[in-house]
Amino acid sequence: MISEIILWVALALCGVAMLIYYGKSDAPVRSALKGMFTGAVALAVVHFAGEYFSICLPLNIFNIAAALILGIPGVILLIIGKFLV
Repeated sequence: MISEIILWVALALCGVAMLIYYGKSDAPVRSALKGMFTGAVALAVVHFAGEYFSICLPLNIFNIAAALILGIPGVILLIIGKFLV
């Protein structure tokens, strides 16, 4: 239970950092949507094609939130976390 709370707090802090990052860009909505789209596509590719490389990221609420908030770097961190655990 505590580890789940820690993960959600870390994800919320990353979300705030990304809001600050997107807020400082010239077109914040466009860059945020672009980051969310690329993160969702990367997660879908890893989920569906990952079995060929023995990388399986399930589509659960945490992985989807990490991919949408952090984009491609979030998916990369999920893959690294999968190998570390």
